[in-house]
Amino acid sequence: MVETHAKKRPGSIAVRFGDTQVTYSALQALVDSTADDLLERTTPGELTAWSVEEPVDALATLLAAARTGRVAGPSDMAGMTLAAADHAPDPQPPFCVLRTAGVTGKPKSVALGESTLTAVLVDVAERLELLPGHRFLAPTPLSPGSAFAGLLLPLVAGAELVLVSPQEAQHLDLVQSRFQRWRPAFALAPPAVWQRLLAAGWAGAPDLAVISSGAPLPEPLARELASCTRAVWNAYGQVETSVWASVGRFSSDENTVSVGPPVAGARLEVLDGALAALPDGESGELYVGGPIVSHGYAGPSGTADAHFVPDPRGKDATARLFRTGDLAHRLPDGTIQVTGRREPVGVPAASGPPAPVSEEAQVIADAWSDLLGILDPPVHANFFELGGHSLAVMRLASRLQQAFGLPVPVADLFENLTIASQVDLVERLYEEQLAELS
Repeated sequence: MVETHAKKRPGSIAVRFGDTQVTYSALQALVDSTADDLLERTTPGELTAWSVEEPVDALATLLAAARTGRVAGPSDMAGMTLAAADHAPDPQPPFCVLRTAGVTGKPKSVALGESTLTAVLVDVAERLELLPGHRFLAPTPLSPGSAFAGLLLPLVAGAELVLVSPQEAQHLDLVQSRFQRWRPAFALAPPAVWQRLLAAGWAGAPDLAVISSGAPLPEPLARELASCTRAVWNAYGQVETSVWASVGRFSSDENTVSVGPPVAGARLEVLDGALAALPDGESGELYVGGPIVSHGYAGPSGTADAHFVPDPRGKDATARLFRTGDLAHRLPDGTIQVTGRREPVGVPAASGPPAPVSEEAQVIADAWSDLLGILDPPVHANFFELGGHSLAVMRLASRLQQAFGLPVPVADLFENLTIASQVDLVERLYEEQLAELS
């Protein structure tokens, strides 16, 4: 993905992280050495771990895996071997595995293919007019979910990626200073982070294009961002759909925020329970089709997951539709607006971020609000994609242990990254504690 830029612009900065700056030629050299190491100590399809605490090395590992036919993924999967049958959308073996909370809130692993993801990123870069030399700021720490693949976007375009550390991300004044110092042309973050920045007094920048991803973009927030930046882009998708299925620019003349046109290789449909297309304006569930859709979750039961269904309009029998769990309707211009979630836990499906109502859910939501600096976090949102990171997970474990009076293992929180699934976790831990006392 970066070899061409390393040849054309070897001295240009590829990545900045803290006091470290890495040129494209240096990044390519790191990829080369990592690829040699992978070829020596691993076999085709074998998964090698990357660490979110070392983002430059993590990016190099991912790029080296793509070149060598190996797979990069979370550390707890190291040593596993994945093949093409492990559900990357490409016919080739997958090159990376990312974590997702999935539609149900339970953590799952999705294998992605290089050619499909690259095609998506190239299409998005062209829409944004992201060019070599542009600075691209990521004001949230690296996470093992879709945000990680999104950080490849500037590298595909030959732009300069500026990262913040988990420690910096906890201090909004430091994040604001990064905007002031580096004056990025683009910045990518979930809506909650943009809301936190604005609430803290961030004034935007007239030359900045913001990209909102990872959760629905509320119309008032989109409008406020549009008033203080040059452009607001809404990116919609899931790890299961090669990260982004659609990207669209918000217009202040509109009263709604659509998910935008589909990316290359994607098809978005609003369907009823029988997978029949619904007319414009009628609400149904949003499905994503096309070659960007994974064939299932990585693992023995992945293809049997009910959220991947045969695509009646697909090219062949292997084509799948992904049930996003989002309620949506098609607008008169043909684009789609997401209005809520199908069967949310503890709350009715509705437009905007749902507020949890059970006592346990409220306690957990309050902890999230304090740690992430957001109000009313959605019960199905992924902790990492709202701006969380590994250190924040450890702080969350301490908070929940104090609130509920029982041990909350950090490892269990990493396996339950939504409020909904953490409610289930707390209830299970209560039951286990009672069983030990009886």
